[in-house]
Amino acid sequence: MAFVHDRSRNGVVIFKNAHKQSDASPDYNAFITINGEAYRASLWTKYGSKGSYLSGNIITEAEFVTAEQMKQKKKAEIAARGVDEPKSTKSRIRTRKPEQG
Repeated sequence: MAFVHDRSRNGVVIFKNAHKQSDASPDYNAFITINGEAYRASLWTKYGSKGSYLSGNIITEAEFVTAEQMKQKKKAEIAARGVDEPKSTKSRIRTRKPEQG
């Protein structure tokens, strides 16, 4: 069942990050609604002298872009310029060794 974010009321929903790939990945993801405005948050579990707590970043939903959306945007920009998409990001510059003489 897919999650549906209800923007008609104020609230917050927090999910444990099931796809955490490294320590840099957030421990939790959250969806927040305040006065009909949607926000997303990434939260990490931190440990201090008084115990554990959550710390994180909040961005508006308009600022949130997935990796797939970034790829699609890049493809659209390349297509708009009429240039073939590069096969690799590696440099194709070749250098010649100086002639011995």
